[in-house]
Amino acid sequence: MSLFPKAPFDLSVRPSMSLVSPRLHLRAGWPHFEVRSACLPRHPAVVYLFFLKIGVVKFWFWFLWSIDAVIAAIALYFFFSLAAGGRVGAFNILPWLAILAALAAVVGGSIWLRSAGQHAVAIVLLLLLAIPGALFALFFLLLLILHPNFH
Repeated sequence: MSLFPKAPFDLSVRPSMSLVSPRLHLRAGWPHFEVRSACLPRHPAVVYLFFLKIGVVKFWFWFLWSIDAVIAAIALYFFFSLAAGGRVGAFNILPWLAILAALAAVVGGSIWLRSAGQHAVAIVLLLLLAIPGALFALFFLLLLILHPNFH
């Protein structure tokens, strides 16, 4: 028999703003970033859908991110090639910096959102650049395949 009565709630849960050392948190088993059997639903079909959802979201994130990274690399190539030729000067440096900052915000911000657990918001952010980029690439692919006559 103890002097203190048992608490009506579980004290093993993580407090929201804890000042306890992260080492203690690691010993307690949270936060963990791997999928454990205790975290999974009990029905096998739901477990399968859970893993399927993780795989689909991960695929689409990295697919869209690679499209955005290629677009950013092309923009950087044009910026540095024009800067080397002396065509980027005081009159057009601000639009170039705005474009490069927006590209960095999309590519870097999506990684940050994904690491923060906001997968859906990260994918929407990636779609803002990937959809116009993919349509532009499709347009040029059609130009190469169809050889239209513009006379």
